[in-house]
Amino acid sequence: MVTTRLTMIDAHEYICTVKDTFQDNREMYDTFLMVMKDFRTTRQRYKKSADEVYHEVCDGLFRDQPELRVEFAYFLPRREMGWKCNLNKLG
Repeated sequence: MVTTRLTMIDAHEYICTVKDTFQDNREMYDTFLMVMKDFRTTRQRYKKSADEVYHEVCDGLFRDQPELRVEFAYFLPRREMGWKCNLNKLG
């Protein structure tokens, strides 16, 4: 799925993967969408860091989903992350 430069198609495929993963837990999927919407909104106003969002999603919602955590990191702006993003070691 992940290419050198992510596209809207990559994002859509990832959202579909998250939805399929949580097909039996719609609340978890809805929470993920809410976190992402909040990140987009607050990022413009309050500069919520990508690091904060990563930990909220990966340490909370996706803590038992290593594949989702690795792929999620690709969508965050690494230049804003407060940690060194080594995607090969995530999971």
